[in-house]
Amino acid sequence: MTGSARRANHAGLGDDDVLRAVVAEKRLPSDNEANADENRHFCGFECENLGTGEDPWPGEQLEAIKKAAARSAVTTAGRPAR
Repeated sequence: MTGSARRANHAGLGDDDVLRAVVAEKRLPSDNEANADENRHFCGFECENLGTGEDPWPGEQLEAIKKAAARSAVTTAGRPAR
């Protein structure tokens, strides 16, 4: 992030049709354009795992992700998601 009035842009632009499908929990359409600000709709987590399929995710890490996701589950109006 650069400056106090700016934000990190992790997700960037994406396809609005794909975004609507994610929100509605529907099958994803093909990604054919970059016309939606995905960054304001998603949050990401830096997680550590060997990626071998044999390395379990640490329980403390999973619990921290659950708590952070619950805290960030708000609508654009700032109300808790239902």
